[in-house]
Amino acid sequence: MRETWWIAGGAEDVLERAALLSVAGCMTVAAGGERLSSDRQSAAVRLRGKPALLVKWRRPRSGRRWKTWWRASRERREAAVSLRLLDHGIDTPAPLAVAERREGPQLVGSVLVRRYHEGVETADRWLAREKQAERALDLVRTLATWHDAGFRHGDCYPKNVLVDRESRHAMPIGAPYG
Repeated sequence: MRETWWIAGGAEDVLERAALLSVAGCMTVAAGGERLSSDRQSAAVRLRGKPALLVKWRRPRSGRRWKTWWRASRERREAAVSLRLLDHGIDTPAPLAVAERREGPQLVGSVLVRRYHEGVETADRWLAREKQAERALDLVRTLATWHDAGFRHGDCYPKNVLVDRESRHAMPIGAPYG
């Protein structure tokens, strides 16, 4: 087994305090966090603390690992897209760390860690409240500015856009391409 890590400058202390310095450790710690979303192979979990962290992890089912041969994990692709977005002036939560654990060429597990942003919600929840047409128009305008800047999300659903409750500022998340 081999683990590969990318850690943002200054983030190692945050990861160490939260005991997030191995892929298996991340998954163990995340099991005690507040689950925000999950499916059979992955989950997004909020860890309370200073700072609050969002840990996304993926563990491909053994029968499907052949699809991961030599391919970057979804978490690694999302971290790379986030860094490119920030370089192009599009606000998005910056990754603190991303890691992959592999057995030969097959992905066994991957993790993406970033700060948890208080005061934001996914666009699907934001749109579900009053004045939906006005809110949807704000979101469409924001998506147009992203497209004008050359960004294509690749998985653009309301659950993959964060919206600040007060400022209405939208940020893309979960982008596998871009």
